[in-house]
Amino acid sequence: MKHLITFLTLLLVGELFAQAPPSMTYQAVVRDAAGALINTGNVSIRTSILQGSATGVTVQTETHAATTNTNGLASIQIGSINPLSVIDWSNGPYFLKTEIDPTGGTNYTISGVSQLLSVPYALYAAISGNGGGGGTANTLDQAYDQGGAGLGRSITTDAGAVQINNAGTTTTGLEVNSSVANSTAVLANVGGVGVGFRAESTNAGNTFAAIQANTNSSGANNSAILGNNSGAGYGVSGQIPATATGAAGIYGSNLRTTGGYGVLGIGFNGAVGQSSFGAGYGLYGSNSGTTGLGIGTYGVGFNGVYGQSTNTATGWSGYFTADIGVEGAGFAIGGWQLASDRRLKSNIVPIKNALSQLSLIQGTHYTITTPTTLPNGEKGTQQREQFGVIAQDVEQVFPELIKEKALFINQGDETVYKTVDYIQLVPVLIEAIKELNTEVEKLKKELEELKQR
Repeated sequence: MKHLITFLTLLLVGELFAQAPPSMTYQAVVRDAAGALINTGNVSIRTSILQGSATGVTVQTETHAATTNTNGLASIQIGSINPLSVIDWSNGPYFLKTEIDPTGGTNYTISGVSQLLSVPYALYAAISGNGGGGGTANTLDQAYDQGGAGLGRSITTDAGAVQINNAGTTTTGLEVNSSVANSTAVLANVGGVGVGFRAESTNAGNTFAAIQANTNSSGANNSAILGNNSGAGYGVSGQIPATATGAAGIYGSNLRTTGGYGVLGIGFNGAVGQSSFGAGYGLYGSNSGTTGLGIGTYGVGFNGVYGQSTNTATGWSGYFTADIGVEGAGFAIGGWQLASDRRLKSNIVPIKNALSQLSLIQGTHYTITTPTTLPNGEKGTQQREQFGVIAQDVEQVFPELIKEKALFINQGDETVYKTVDYIQLVPVLIEAIKELNTEVEKLKKELEELKQR
């Protein structure tokens, strides 16, 4: 039996020019050849949108299974299967072709083509016009306002990432300005396992940072970048892959010349450095300045610098390759050990006339006044009562025991002062005692001889 179809209408759901819907409602009354309605029957409807003419190129198509009601009316949503947003509605005209199989199969025996006029172009108007064909384009702000509350202003990137391609002479791809107090200009939330924000620089010749943050805050404790971790990880992490040639996982640069820090660590442990490589450093401080204090590592606290060794047999809790300056007294529970192995020495000669040479040096008691840095950071002086010798006197007899150095350059005094190596006086004292003992033994022998006369 030959079937007939009456094309009833083509509708859009929603406010056509205020908010563009994602689909179009198509309704048709299906009749048989005798004109009788096909009531509560299963029909199959295939729709195609053609570009240019009634026989033009198909730009969107989909198939729907529908059931007619008691009046023979079948309704479907065009665009509910394949989105209409892929169509450039500005490049029309467009035609709707419908094909129906009244038995619900794929043998489409009823078809028709009609031109889409103004109604579906609301999809285009909401994107690029003001609701009238050929009108002035909407701004992004207008498109946002037209979206409505909730999901109307949301983008679900299930069809791929949203891209912003920066071209021409534009130097900024995306700019977000916020003047709202205590606001967040950009917020990235990750509910699953992933990265909240990632910046990549793929140009090997790029000299700019992948992420750059600037702040002009007058708050001393404010930061351009703040890493906050409420779990078990790290607030900020820096990492260099094993295949890279970078020098630092985290790099702090202070361009000021009157203070400040390249990296500042505050907390129960302010800064912690770890290394599992024998040739590496757990914590490394370097200062290449040629003037001023030039401090590589500076520690302040109950223990300004504290070192431990995991290998007390061959390791060091602290090791220095140059002179060590101590403004206070030096205390050693285990004593001070000096290298004295015979295998390290050559040109070994005994000390002669030690007693007579020591007689040229006078032991004294004196008050020594030296510059110092007070706890409040100001410069001052301190005095100590000491027993010792005068460096200039020792220099006349044992010049090898004298060294000269600007001892108080950290306090701003660049004067070069003489120092005495008291430890090296010990072997001289030993030989002097031996000489004195020889004299005593000689006198004792002479005394015994006198008693026997």
